[in-house]
Amino acid sequence: MNPFIDLEEYKYKCPDTYMLIYCVPGLKLPSEHIPNSVLYSLEEDGEQFIKQARSIEIDDDKTLICYDLGDHQYASKAYWGFRASGFEDVRVLLGGIKTWKENHLEMAEGCPSFITKSIYPYLPFNSSVVLTKFDFSRRDSWYQQIISMDETLFEIINENGQLQNQSQISKFLIDKGVLFVIHKPTITHGKFGSLLGLLLVYLGAKTVSVAVDDINALIPTLQTKKTRSVNSGSLSSSIRGAPRSFTSEQNNHYSMNLPNSNKKIEPGRSANICAGCLIM
Repeated sequence: MNPFIDLEEYKYKCPDTYMLIYCVPGLKLPSEHIPNSVLYSLEEDGEQFIKQARSIEIDDDKTLICYDLGDHQYASKAYWGFRASGFEDVRVLLGGIKTWKENHLEMAEGCPSFITKSIYPYLPFNSSVVLTKFDFSRRDSWYQQIISMDETLFEIINENGQLQNQSQISKFLIDKGVLFVIHKPTITHGKFGSLLGLLLVYLGAKTVSVAVDDINALIPTLQTKKTRSVNSGSLSSSIRGAPRSFTSEQNNHYSMNLPNSNKKIEPGRSANICAGCLIM
């Protein structure tokens, strides 16, 4: 499934079928926005972010289209919060405001109205899809590959304004040191961990979890004789040995095959979300 939507596809959508959501950090109020948007101000703290996502009041039958200034950092984070709250049809607008302006489309002045929220969180939440620092710390162990991305060092949009094809995206990731097994359950983290999670879904990953807090201090120090770190800029991944291919099951990506924790997980509303994973 492609979690992104490009500008051309967006233009052909009927306004009554979607909600356009401008995702911004904290209380940073914008001075302009794409017409017909609502504003979603994202909390930085993971627990508060989850309370926000559980409080959203949106019709289930609408497509939620998230966008930001153009680096996809906040739109991707909002995407995972909505998905964990049970909303099935969520997309991220490629390029956000940057691409909108490059196509000489009109912007609306001022700050859009805030997205409607209830006083108290009421939606169920799948805490295996979006992880807080506390959720991660409660695990006795994990079996997923754990991958971080702190910068976007490549352009995911091609010259035609569309998402790069899967081969190009996978090559970009591998060239920058983001090594992974596509069929292995994955936890992504870092400044652009939410975007990395979306790219893995686009490449065909079925089970992706995103840590919305900083979990670096909670990842145990690995024995250097058994593992090595691959770093490229601020992108990093820990692996055992050199993988032959990002799609090969022979790629021995770092994981710890220990028993799962007994943590109780509350399933989301969506039939596509189980208690232990997100099936895209």
